[in-house]
Amino acid sequence: MRPRAVTREQIIAAADTIARRDGLDHLTVRPLCAELGVTAPAIYRRFPTKNLIVERVVDDALGRIDLPGPETGDWADRLGRCFTSAHDVAAAYPGLAAHMGRQMAGSPSAVRNASFLHDLLIDAGIGPEDANRIICTMFVYLWGHLLAAEAVADLLGSTGTRDQFLWGLDHLLGSFRRQFGGPVPGTGNTPEG
Repeated sequence: MRPRAVTREQIIAAADTIARRDGLDHLTVRPLCAELGVTAPAIYRRFPTKNLIVERVVDDALGRIDLPGPETGDWADRLGRCFTSAHDVAAAYPGLAAHMGRQMAGSPSAVRNASFLHDLLIDAGIGPEDANRIICTMFVYLWGHLLAAEAVADLLGSTGTRDQFLWGLDHLLGSFRRQFGGPVPGTGNTPEG
């Protein structure tokens, strides 16, 4: 009996469903076959390795991160909106933060996002070294928060962990604004004023 054929798009859609429902670590060929009602050769015909499927799911998720334009506000507003979007996208995939901590993606979407962040900060007049420090700090905060949130999800629930993330994000952005320029939220003051 010949295995039922599936498209790459069907495989990725099913893989995305599994990654959101069960977590990235549970995205293996066996549950993928069960989800699609096919045998393993139907999967391997389109993707020679499971890692290629995981990479594609991660890249597609990272591609959904909002990269806001200038109409959103100043550089810090845009940075905050980007990382809030990154939080919301990644929080939908249990295990994504741990995966990213083990292996930073070099996928097209990851490169797009990194270029956006770098250009945003450089265009704001922040030097390359400080821009890299800000980006690194933001990623450490994001991934660290997501890892901690997964560990305490039963205690706080998803709303509590998101609120905690936003609280810390506001404080980080306020600190960056004080150091590099821009209005500091809640004060009505600019760093120079």
